[in-house]
Amino acid sequence: MEQIRTFLRMKGIFSLREVSTAVLETSGQLSVLKKSDETAVTKKDLNIQTEPNDRSYLLIDEGNLRDKNLDEIQQDKE
Repeated sequence: MEQIRTFLRMKGIFSLREVSTAVLETSGQLSVLKKSDETAVTKKDLNIQTEPNDRSYLLIDEGNLRDKNLDEIQQDKE
């Protein structure tokens, strides 16, 4: 039982009261369905408009500047 509680804590679930169903998969992973009243409210649930997420660009990789990505975001080395 303690191992299941550990798996739940790793998923951010600290009370068994939050869990509707938990399945120990053959892979050893724990799949959890929270009770509907325990799920987090989202901006969409509240009809709050959001800006789309911008794509991120890797500019320095292992100490090397990625010129192609600088070009894509219309920036230079300065």
